[in-house]
Amino acid sequence: MEFRAPEAVTVPLRPTDVLLAHTDGVTEARDATGAFYPLAARIRTRTQPSVPVELVRAVWRDLSSYADEVADDVALLALSTPDGHG
Repeated sequence: MEFRAPEAVTVPLRPTDVLLAHTDGVTEARDATGAFYPLAARIRTRTQPSVPVELVRAVWRDLSSYADEVADDVALLALSTPDGHG
């Protein structure tokens, strides 16, 4: 099968939007019962910092308190527009 690059998609960002990218180590972390870390649900129910570094710190703190042990590698990258104009 020949490789085909995925189609490019443009997503407009509002001035307060922050884009969060993460590795599977985030969503595959488990609590004491074996439940996976529900990143999307937990971000929705908590304060969403509009400063990228604050979002990364908040997710890491929450993940660390949720999971007994973070056994996989974790990378978090949060991005926003430099001028706040989307």
